[in-house]
Amino acid sequence: MKKFLALILALCMVFALCACGQKTEAPAPAAKDPAPAATDTAPAATEKEPEPAKGITDADIKKDLTIIVPSGAGGATDIAVRAFVEFFKDHWPTNVNVINIGGAGGSAAYNELKNYDNDGYTITVAMASYPMNLAIGTFAGQYTWDTWEPICGLFSGYFSLCVRSDSKIQTFDEFVNEVKTNPNFKYGLYSNSPATGIRLVLEDYTGVSFNAIDVAEDAKATELLAGRVDAVADFFSQQNIYVKSGDFRCLGIFVGERLAEFPDIPTMKEQGVDYDITTQIMGLIAPQGTPQEMVEYISQKVRETYEQEEALKPKYDELYYESLYMDSPEYTEFVQGLIDNYDKFING
Repeated sequence: MKKFLALILALCMVFALCACGQKTEAPAPAAKDPAPAATDTAPAATEKEPEPAKGITDADIKKDLTIIVPSGAGGATDIAVRAFVEFFKDHWPTNVNVINIGGAGGSAAYNELKNYDNDGYTITVAMASYPMNLAIGTFAGQYTWDTWEPICGLFSGYFSLCVRSDSKIQTFDEFVNEVKTNPNFKYGLYSNSPATGIRLVLEDYTGVSFNAIDVAEDAKATELLAGRVDAVADFFSQQNIYVKSGDFRCLGIFVGERLAEFPDIPTMKEQGVDYDITTQIMGLIAPQGTPQEMVEYISQKVRETYEQEEALKPKYDELYYESLYMDSPEYTEFVQGLIDNYDKFING
């Protein structure tokens, strides 16, 4: 019996030892997030990506838009701007006002623009003469192209050279001979306007410094009609009526191809006057610091007008202008190229 009990106890000890030799692993504790490193900013994982800038919509426009034309009412640029606005106003959410501030090659208007807030609600037309005026120093260092926020290209016009129909000058070659041989020949122009650039081109081509007579902006045609000057170069939009009436003889037009309506009038290029600075482009600019989204919004509305208003092109054709929409980067680069070319042409 004792032996039997001893055997039982020995077996129990063996089972106990076996049980002690087998360890049961407890489940691993859940991993804890590492403590954030000390920093002055919130952990990157909790930062939100910046939201993209909200584009301007029609509902955001609360004020009227004012466009300043740097020339007198009824002038070539003014007529073209007002023709454009007649269509553009249907695409702008509020009223569109056009005001005229002429004088000093556009400086009066540019100075006025500086007085307005740079919120994009007051803008101006950059005249075709802007690159030339920079090169000859008209602005006395007050402006560069970087002074403004270029919005977009708007349209271009072309110049024509005219004499009275009773002039002995019948052709451009005869004009060249006259300015070379007649020191009393009077060339009329409105100073610091695009006409000044055309005069510089013609002087370079002929090798003669013209006897230039400064006339009022709105009196170029009347001065030629009265015989107080012998020739005038101006936008063809201003001269065509006198060509049609027979009062003026047009010696040439600064345009790429002859106009279908005037097939007998040669281009200046085909007569040898081929200068890259004769492009007459006008566009819209805003005060420096105008928000880029406002610049883009205005540019988009201009593009919409050109794309959707089919009657605008015939209107420009009637006025002898061409639509020349460029967005802000294109317009900026194009005008800077003209500025550089004028600078090389005038200053070497």
